[in-house]
Amino acid sequence: MDEARIIFDNVVLKNSFLWNSMIRGYAVVGSSEKSLLLYREMSFYGRAADNFTYPFVLMACGDLGVENLGRCVHCKVLIMGFESDIYVGNSLLMMYLKFGDIGTARKLFDAMPERDLTSWNTMISGMSNNGDPLLSLVFLNQMVGFGVRSDRATILSVLPACADMASLKHGKEIHGYVIRCGLEFDGFVRNSLIEMYSRCRFMTGARHLFEKMVVRDLVSWNSMISGYSWNEDSIRSISIFRRMISEE
Repeated sequence: MDEARIIFDNVVLKNSFLWNSMIRGYAVVGSSEKSLLLYREMSFYGRAADNFTYPFVLMACGDLGVENLGRCVHCKVLIMGFESDIYVGNSLLMMYLKFGDIGTARKLFDAMPERDLTSWNTMISGMSNNGDPLLSLVFLNQMVGFGVRSDRATILSVLPACADMASLKHGKEIHGYVIRCGLEFDGFVRNSLIEMYSRCRFMTGARHLFEKMVVRDLVSWNSMISGYSWNEDSIRSISIFRRMISEE
């Protein structure tokens, strides 16, 4: 970003594409403060923000937790008529969920004229991250009811919700859904399933998945080791650890 900034600063007449590229670049690499400073500078020079600007400005507000500024930017979005844009709408959802404002996020979600998979995934993960895992499952059920097909991100958001509730019943239902979606052999999903079963104290299920894995990474091994530890089975935990060392 440093080299890009030097080039950017040397351009005399900057168009919206250049401003948006820099604002986006800073937001994506985690330099949220610089992203917001550029947004203010863009306004100062009379260049209007558009539907390509606001998603990353909202991302920066959410990452920094600057709620007052985030709400001000939301007002600008309304004035400019960009709230119905799917990318801006999804960014608003994500920002308010990062603020912990579930109520506003739900109102915005319900009012969206169009929702895509990112909209649903944002709500599913947001509910779980804000301490309401059951509501996360409710959103998944609604999504399935609307005929929206899940992806890896959906499953990786909803399995921790089952684990947080220690609900083996819900976990098994999600596992069945994973199989129907054809995601059972995804390494990330399988690791998440192992952890879910471990936290639900169903080590038989976790071990079954683990043994079926063709390739095991460090996360797979750690999930089993910690799973047996959670379930107070130190003998098997040590056994898995020794096996991991021997297979390296």
